[in-house]
Parts: sequence; C-alpha cells; structure tokens
Amino acid sequence: MSLYITRICDFRNILRILKNISSDSLFIFDKDQLILQSSDIFNNIFVTVNIKKKYFKFYKETTNINVNVINLYKILLISNRFSDVSFEIIKNNMNINIIDKPIEKRILFPLNSKNIDRKGIYKIYKYKFDLPCKDLYENLKKCNEINNIVTINFQKNKIFLISNGDYASLVVEKDVCLDEDINISLNFNIKKLLNICKLYKLYKKLVIEFMEDSPLKIYFTEKDTDIEITFFLVNEI
Repeated sequence: MSLYITRICDFRNILRILKNISSDSLFIFDKDQLILQSSDIFNNIFVTVNIKKKYFKFYKETTNINVNVINLYKILLISNRFSDVSFEIIKNNMNINIIDKPIEKRILFPLNSKNIDRKGIYKIYKYKFDLPCKDLYENLKKCNEINNIVTINFQKNKIFLISNGDYASLVVEKDVCLDEDINISLNFNIKKLLNICKLYKLYKKLVIEFMEDSPLKIYFTEKDTDIEITFFLVNEI
C-alpha cells in the first residue's frame, strides 16, 4: 500500500480543482509529504499542493507517478464523504480500494506513461494581503456576468475588481491590509480565478502576493491544516 486516506472528501475536492487545470498531474512522493503539481498547456496557471504525511492514515514514500486526474476524480465519486480509500502503486497501475464497510470496491487504474517534470517557482514578492475566500468568489461571479477578464487594481489598503463589457461595467471595492503607496493594475481570466476560489469549501481565507511583471501568487494555508495549496496565475495582456 502507498496511501490510505480517511478524509476522502477533502482529497476529492483538490482533484476537482486540478482536473479543471489539466488532465494530467504529477504525484511526487517525498519523504514527509505528497506533492501534487499541475499546469495548463500554455503554462498560464500552475498549482502545487503539499499534503503532509500526517494527513494520511498510511503513507509510504515511493516513485513519482503521472495521473489522469479527470478519471481518478470520476472514480472517487463512487465513494461517499465517509469512505476510506487506499492506493497501491504496482508498476504501471494503481490499485484503488474504496471501503464502505462492509462493502469494498476494487478498481485497477492505469497510470500515464508520459513523463511530467517536477517544477518550482521561487520568487520573493513585494506585496501581500489576505481576503475572505468566499467573498472574493461571489464578487468574481458578478464580474463574470460582464466580461471574462477582470482587472484588479491594487492601491493603498484597497483593491478594485473592474469588469468592463460592451453594455455595462462593474467596479467592486474591497478594503485590504496593504500599507503601501501603490497603484498597480493586472488583468486575469475570471474563470481561472473562480476555479481557484472554489476552495472556500476548505479554506476561509486566501493570501495574495503580487508585483508588476510577475504571476499572481495565491495560496491557502491555515493553522492546524495538513494541506497547503499554491497557485501562480499569469497576467492577461
């Protein structure tokens, strides 16, 4: 056995986010954590998920694998939120065992042969603030009704979400803790931001780091959590 999960609902929610970015994700079995990485074909969005070893009932360091997360997510829909799920990697396959006592469902899941390289973005950002995740999600939904691109204007202790369409415009003002005398505007694909903010089901707040000429960094981390998720989103020109 390589993994045994007792909180499958959280893990399934993570896969749902990954599958909306790319069909394939790299599963990296490090000594103390499982790392999931995925990016779209244009490298406009990149996500890395760090799941600490203690999150799993059982965790074993093994070879890295390339997984079709669309199909894996569909399989895990068979389970309910209280199911236990174990994974065992054997050569080019992963044995999945879904346990709903007294019933067990066993599935042979083929792994992708295509290699995906491990990635990393190492950059120190100038500016940072946090926001309620669900609040940002609801405001982005309103902006999406006007246009599929949103301009985020960063100013001292405020941000503005600006959406301009052919017949209407929308400006949403939010107070943030950003004690810098700046005026920076960046454009982003709203659907990608909405996909990220769907993690409000797991996290109350998100942290945004930014500066000019750099991808937007969004990450989720809270005390007493074993899962950290970081996104990098490229500015739309």
